Parts: sequence; C-alpha cells; structure tokens
Amino acid sequence: MGKERGKASLQSMKKEVEMREHQIPLEELCKELKVNIDKGHSEEEATKLLQQHGLNMLTPPKKRSELLAMLKCLFAGFNFLLWLGSLASLTSYLIESSQSADAKLDNASN
Repeated sequence: MGKERGKASLQSMKKEVEMREHQIPLEELCKELKVNIDKGHSEEEATKLLQQHGLNMLTPPKKRSELLAMLKCLFAGFNFLLWLGSLASLTSYLIESSQSADAKLDNASN
C-alpha cells in the first residue's frame, strides 16, 4: 500500500510540473520570462518575483526524532533476533532459579 501511494504521489507530481524551458530556443525563452540575456532581471522585477515566489531554496525534509532513529537501530533486522535470544535466555534462567535453590548462574558447563 505504501509503495503504491508513493508511486501515485510521484506520478501526480510529474503531472503537475510540466517543463519545456530546455526545449525552446534561448531568445524565445528570454521573451517568455521577460528577462534580458545580458543584464538579467531589473531590480524592480527581481523584487516583484522574490515577493511572488519567495526565496529560491529547497524545503528541508522533516526531521526524524533521534529517539525513533535509535529505536529503529536497536530493534531492526538481526538486532531483533539478538533481543529475542537474550529474552529467551533470561526467561530460562528465571524459570530454573525459581524451581531450585542451587541453580547455576552459568549453564555452559553441565
């Protein structure tokens, strides 16, 4: 579902943005954008465009919580299997220690 939604969103973005500036001749592009090829935009036009469109900068991506990033590293992939193994080991030790008073701390040597 997530990949389908991502693909649909990407397709809708591609449909929204139609660029043909790279296909038309330079002189025609300058006329269309109302710009002088040698001098650029006038100060008034540049101010007007800045107010109309804002600064020419990318929107930063959403910041992910450091805690979520750490938890993802701790419990993703093989680390999750290690946690399961440690919980199984702790559970078996607790069961053994509850059943006998002389339970060994280390079962490596039987």
